[in-house]
Amino acid sequence: MVTALLGGKSLPSEVIDQVVTRTDGVPLFVEELTEMLVESGVLIERDEGYQLARPLAREEIPSTLRNLLMARLDRLGRAKKTAQLAAALGREFSVEVLSAISPFDAAALQEHLDQLVDVGLLIRRRRMKASGWAFKHALVRDAAYESLPREMRREVHARIAGVLESSHPQWATDHPELVAHHYTEAELVEQAIPYWSQAGQKALQQSASLEPIRHFERALELLATQPDTPARAAKELGLRLSLSVALMGAHGYGAPAVGAAYERARELCDELGDSRQNFPVIWGLSAFNCVRAQLETAVQLSVRALSVAEKERDPALLVPAHLLHGGNHMWRGELQTAQEHLERAMSFYDAAAHGPLTAIYSYDPGTASMAYLAMTLWFLGYPDQAIQKARTAVAQTKARGHVHSYVHSLFRALQIAALRGEGGAVLEEIPSLLAITEDKGFPLWHAASIFLRGRALCLEGQAARGVEDIRAGLQRIRDTGERCGYPEFSVGLAEALGELGQVEEALATVDDALDQAVKTQSLLYEAELHRLRGDLILRADPTAAGADRAEESLLKAVESARRHHSRSLELRAALSLARLWHRQGRGAAARQLLVGPYSWFTEGFDTSHLRSAKAMLDELSGELVSPME
Repeated sequence: MVTALLGGKSLPSEVIDQVVTRTDGVPLFVEELTEMLVESGVLIERDEGYQLARPLAREEIPSTLRNLLMARLDRLGRAKKTAQLAAALGREFSVEVLSAISPFDAAALQEHLDQLVDVGLLIRRRRMKASGWAFKHALVRDAAYESLPREMRREVHARIAGVLESSHPQWATDHPELVAHHYTEAELVEQAIPYWSQAGQKALQQSASLEPIRHFERALELLATQPDTPARAAKELGLRLSLSVALMGAHGYGAPAVGAAYERARELCDELGDSRQNFPVIWGLSAFNCVRAQLETAVQLSVRALSVAEKERDPALLVPAHLLHGGNHMWRGELQTAQEHLERAMSFYDAAAHGPLTAIYSYDPGTASMAYLAMTLWFLGYPDQAIQKARTAVAQTKARGHVHSYVHSLFRALQIAALRGEGGAVLEEIPSLLAITEDKGFPLWHAASIFLRGRALCLEGQAARGVEDIRAGLQRIRDTGERCGYPEFSVGLAEALGELGQVEEALATVDDALDQAVKTQSLLYEAELHRLRGDLILRADPTAAGADRAEESLLKAVESARRHHSRSLELRAALSLARLWHRQGRGAAARQLLVGPYSWFTEGFDTSHLRSAKAMLDELSGELVSPME
């Protein structure tokens, strides 16, 4: 490496020994130490190689890379000052900004930059237009920066921030985190906090994951150093609400950090008596409790949110309030109430006026209402309307470019496609959803997408592959704190296990999910769990005793579906029970049971469950008609 750095020329063996000993093989150290020895004059260049001009004193070779870099900087003369100022700007820097804070004129500054390039500390970025310079290594930049006295650092950073604000306002708008950084290093806290907040909001708009959290937390750290006043509390409240939204995207709605952030925001609202800011706090706490399957608390909070919105008569509050209340009732299986509130949310929604609400609720509440309404419509027995509305929500969110809203609507659309039995359609689109959720860092949606891929594989007859995804997705979903969807996820796992013949584990999964559904009142899939339990019991025990136990579960499934007005689940439960009765020779009763829910439907006849029900009815009708007729 040394020979290559010196253009093929060698060093004396004693110098090589020192380089090896002092650098411990670290490439950057090797490079910098070789450059320093050449610059120091201790070596004389000959045709055959380098020779020592005098004996090499041990103290001439710095023992650490930092000392070596400092030594090289000290030999630069006035160019060291330029290197220090550039280092305050960062690894890469703009000559325009450097000129604005430098005491040197343009000619001297250019001379210094050329000198720094010649000695290998800086490089030119030819591909860049304005910012054409960078330190060769981050450690070189760090050494130059650390050589600045503390007081001078503060002054330099303050000058940089001022220049960015006054002379480069567009740069400050596009990169608020840089202005925030310089004000922070200048220890100008009051000026730094708003820029950290702006940086967080900008990252949120771009649907970034961890970046906005870092920015908001930095602002809160600085704010904590300020006197405890109502003004500080008001600033903290705004930052806590923004942080809560960022945490939802990065960790999932049910993550403990989300609940903690909203709880702190509620404390601040109580302290300030801020009723307006209290609305998003109540909304967030209700959403958190819903995802954690604490549905009674979630509904109590959504009732409060709805009361505030109706009192204010503000559509910007009414849309998220009705979405929240409708969503909570959907997960409880109260489908007609859910439909009413979700339709009201959409009636108040104005895309142009309410677009900024994504910064408060993590996704667009109007299209989220449409996606939840689509889910509700499927359960109510409108499979075609459901997929149509779901696809409309996908198209709208994609056009508006808010990634988190798009991910939510696309997942719901694929979820409905799976409910319709369209595994192939899900498998066709799920790769793009997986790629987006991984790239943007949305762990809940990524985990749920893995689960959904497994469900789709099972629908396509690939249960062995599907169960692997289902298990992997479920584990990751649990890690985010999500509990409300546990009954749905259990249905997917139990069905896959049943297909693989692992009936005992499937039954245990269903029994546990039923127990949790009752405890938490997350009853949307209650009927489906009873239906699946009946099918599994019959598979495990086809005797008369097993049939009796299966029938008991299937009757519960039918009753639960009717209680919740879930026509789709009623049809599925009735189909399973009709098959059992048919096997027992009770064809007339089976047909009477199935014909009611099937006749109710006016759409979705190309879906798998309606096709299966139609085939069963045709079979039963054929058996009931005598040959003479």
